[in-house]
Amino acid sequence: MKGGNLICGLRNGNIVEVDSKGTKKVVMRSHREGEAWGLAIADKDTFVTSGDDNKIFVWDLKNRKSTAGSEI
Repeated sequence: MKGGNLICGLRNGNIVEVDSKGTKKVVMRSHREGEAWGLAIADKDTFVTSGDDNKIFVWDLKNRKSTAGSEI
């Protein structure tokens, strides 16, 4: 993630990065069942998502894997 870029959670569960030119890049598939509702960036390599699957995940961007998850 670079300064000025936008990170978005989509209805299909994907997390995408959009740069200032409007170019979209799928960062990873997050929530397997439905939309990613919330997304918070913790630091340059870690973010947290919530979704309509009633789960919260902590993600490691470098490894593109969840490091923690829980039902809410």
